Amino acid sequence: MKKIYWLVAILLLLCGIGLWIYMLVIDGVIDVDTGSDVNVEETSELIIFKPEFESIDLTFGNESPKNDKAVIACFGAAFTGDCLNEFTHDNIASDHAGGGKVYKGYECPRNTGAFVFEQGKWNFFYGDSMEKEYAAQLETVAKNNGCGFSQEMIIYDGKRVEGSRPEGNIFVFRALCEKNGELLVIESERAMKYGTFINALEAYGVKHALYLDMGMWCYGWYRPEGDEIIDLHSQTHSYHTNWLVFKK
Repeated sequence: MKKIYWLVAILLLLCGIGLWIYMLVIDGVIDVDTGSDVNVEETSELIIFKPEFESIDLTFGNESPKNDKAVIACFGAAFTGDCLNEFTHDNIASDHAGGGKVYKGYECPRNTGAFVFEQGKWNFFYGDSMEKEYAAQLETVAKNNGCGFSQEMIIYDGKRVEGSRPEGNIFVFRALCEKNGELLVIESERAMKYGTFINALEAYGVKHALYLDMGMWCYGWYRPEGDEIIDLHSQTHSYHTNWLVFKK
């Protein structure tokens, strides 16, 4: 009889441990590789996209690169100046790099931050590093077939930064973020105040957050697995100029 009690006790213990691990996974404390190219996590206020990428690039033109099977996620990046029928690099806010080249963009005082990627590594820039290092880094990443663009910095080094966008603005917002050494794209779960979005990013614990163009430029997509494509919002026009793409 005692053996039976011991077996029951052990089974209950194992069940308890299994439930505990399951709850950690659900809460995001433990990450599980699901085999997807882009894993998606949700909170009450955020949708978090986690691309399993090997490289990142900035591509240009009106059409997103859906025909490139290496691209697993695609989002609008830098601001576009005017709705033009023909593409020009000087219609993209601030200097930028993609496909191994640096291009001159229009001056945009709102752009207080920047992002560059090359050879599997990335950097965010803000403040002194933005003014002193970003331009030089663009030239370097271009030589290494990397990319870079400038945008509004939201959170830098774990601290909320002052910006020109009113926190009472209500839209669906999106940002390129870093958390625990992982690069993420995070979108508000619904239209909300900009200040609420920032609060949610802080609560989620991001180290850096750089704004990604939204509003009428909110179209994006990702491949959860294989050839399947999930669109994010509707593509209502063909005036896009640049796309941040994650490749596998």
